[in-house]
Amino acid sequence: VQGKKNQSPKPSPAPPIRKWPPEVLQIRGGTPDGSS
Repeated sequence: VQGKKNQSPKPSPAPPIRKWPPEVLQIRGGTPDGSS
């Protein structure tokens, strides 16, 4: 039953920190985790 699959979509998991956009990485000092 494909109709029911559309009614209960799985929530997309939070994107990994490593996937942050370049502008965010620059603000954080070049590292997504902000360790350095």
